[in-house]
Amino acid sequence: MDLHDEMGGKEVGEPGKSEGQNNIYSPLEQCKPERLWDCSLSEISCGSLASALRSNPSHLRELDLRQNQLKDSGVKLLSALVENPHYGLETLRQ
Repeated sequence: MDLHDEMGGKEVGEPGKSEGQNNIYSPLEQCKPERLWDCSLSEISCGSLASALRSNPSHLRELDLRQNQLKDSGVKLLSALVENPHYGLETLRQ
């Protein structure tokens, strides 16, 4: 299951983007960009989210993922973006 499935099976996509990146863009536009509370994000979703943020690094400064029961591996993927100033993500709440 990927974020596309978890976000209600909405058909999303953008030419030239990987499947994981395509699956994350539309849900991010529909949610407040800095809050993805209680979205049932999985490790795969965290990977897709991290990939999308790496491909468009400067827009999101704060990301709040509370109430998602994230696994350590998913958090590590996103924490790496906070640790690297190139990506512009300054705060990750979980």
